[in-house]
Amino acid sequence: MNHDARPRRLLILLPITLVWCGLVFAWPIAAAEPPAGEVRRLEGDGHPNFVASVVVSSDGRLALSAGKDLENVKMGSAWRLWDVAAGRELRVVRRFEEPTDRQTRLLFAPDSKQFLGFGRNLHSTLYNVADGKEVRRFEGHTQPITAAAFSPDGRYLASGSSDRSVRLWDTATGKLLRELEGHKSTITQLIFTAAGRRLLSSGDDGDKTVRLWDVEIGKELHQFSGEQFATRLVAISPDGRRLLTPTREDRGTVSVWDLETGKEVSKWNACPSPLPDIKALAFSADGKRAGAAGVFGKIPRPFLSVWEVET
Repeated sequence: MNHDARPRRLLILLPITLVWCGLVFAWPIAAAEPPAGEVRRLEGDGHPNFVASVVVSSDGRLALSAGKDLENVKMGSAWRLWDVAAGRELRVVRRFEEPTDRQTRLLFAPDSKQFLGFGRNLHSTLYNVADGKEVRRFEGHTQPITAAAFSPDGRYLASGSSDRSVRLWDTATGKLLRELEGHKSTITQLIFTAAGRRLLSSGDDGDKTVRLWDVEIGKELHQFSGEQFATRLVAISPDGRRLLTPTREDRGTVSVWDLETGKEVSKWNACPSPLPDIKALAFSADGKRAGAAGVFGKIPRPFLSVWEVET
């Protein structure tokens, strides 16, 4: 098999590692080789306590992190902007001084000029990256927001909540376009396909379903359910044909599914070590490789596994 010899990178952020260390890690992946080591460590005067979440812009130049402020752990959080290539902090984008106003999860818009903050509030908020100023709010959920995603063109924003609903918004105006209903429990993840016409939503263990929607008409196209699905964590291939999920019976194994038929295509033992727990899944940009990251062992240690995906 011939492999492209140009270096590639698959970036996976490990939330559990971030909580321990307040660091962000990325690993390089040669075309058909296992991870070679740490590429960049983002640190400095940054979050001295712990980091709740980290996101990277679509062009890979910037990263945003949300973490607690050591000066007063009970009082809010800070968002920090990083230069990924240099590995240095650029500035504090925003501070929150009230614990009820914390938005601990961040999401870059596709143009990387704006980002979304959400978490414990009943609304999500769009901000400018340049100055941290609020652009608009998206209000309507009746319980905290647990997941969000922008369509690739930035036209739509999807948000999911503990209120069991998925809501689709016009990003430019903040107008609610439609509500997608069917999940029986908290929404854990939302992903748009590359074309932007379809949205995948997953529910937690109380729901046990993954649902595929046509966002233009608000119609549910497919529902994947059953004990074989660990629905709390999913990833879609760039071409929208393959779905990754951890298997429910073996927490170190990843299943690859055909998104159209719902049939399992293959499995990968991402972590043969004892007590594995997968925390992140991702496809490479060309869809030929997939990665899983997480922790294993009684004293949790991080792992990263990469494999070629059948097409």
